[in-house]
Amino acid sequence: MKPAKIFALLIVLISAILVYFMSSKKGTLENELKNFVIEDTASINKIKLIFQNKTLLLEKSENNWKINNSYIARNEAIYSVLKVFNQLQIQSTVPNSKQDSVLKSFEKNSFQVEISGNFYGSKVFKISNLANNSGSYFLAENSENPLILYVPGMNKNLTTYFSINPAFWRSKIVFDYLPSNLKSVELNFPSENEKSFKITNDKQLELFDFHKKKIDNFSLENGQNYFSLFRKIEYKNLIEPSVLNIKSFVEKEVFAIIEITNSQNNKNTLKLFQKFNDKNEIDLNVLYGIQNNETLFEITYFALDPILKEKNDFIK
Repeated sequence: MKPAKIFALLIVLISAILVYFMSSKKGTLENELKNFVIEDTASINKIKLIFQNKTLLLEKSENNWKINNSYIARNEAIYSVLKVFNQLQIQSTVPNSKQDSVLKSFEKNSFQVEISGNFYGSKVFKISNLANNSGSYFLAENSENPLILYVPGMNKNLTTYFSINPAFWRSKIVFDYLPSNLKSVELNFPSENEKSFKITNDKQLELFDFHKKKIDNFSLENGQNYFSLFRKIEYKNLIEPSVLNIKSFVEKEVFAIIEITNSQNNKNTLKLFQKFNDKNEIDLNVLYGIQNNETLFEITYFALDPILKEKNDFIK
């Protein structure tokens, strides 16, 4: 056989071998990716995060997700983390030269993620905090072969979508009611009782003053408009107990109290306190809010202005 033909055959053979090994490697990586990806994220009902011996639990309830069986989680935060689980793609394997350092990062500085739901088994893996411009380091349970994974359009450092701090996940919603789900709204100004009022919705809207006396010249239109204002009112910043404690407000003068009762007779109470700056001047931008005597936050006047009405605003 002529040398030229032998050379050509060798090229074809080598190419075939390379294609075989590359396709085999790709198939292996795709199988490994299944350790992390969940195609049907609606089937997920529990996400457990562990970081440096601290744990946070996210659980799906009927209409929302709850944090540590307590507070409601932000839809945006849950959407982002579910998108991670659903759209992970392989950037590359970890080069041999970095294997040791990457594996050590999983031991000391990584999130352990445990996912369970209406699918076979569960998924357990780790995401390293070690920086990488191409993606994030993932390691499946019982594996010693980390992968660099990413999600198109999202931050390459996927740990930014995870946290064991409940404040990261918490919804900022203070009030979110449809008019039909409001049974009553009561707004009291403790230092100016003549401004206080209560509007009830028992078959029809009615207005009462601070002394619970019914007011006859009530503007029904204004009352209906008022009940439509309690949609998606959010606070600005959550205040950690280590910074400022709810108990420190016991002796402070209350600016206003808003108490809402919904159609299921559940109450939602917000106490508002004026904030003072370093010059002991009233801050005209934000108030302190304490919701149901358990959550302390800052909330802007801008968010509250539409609902901080006075009794005379509803009188014809």
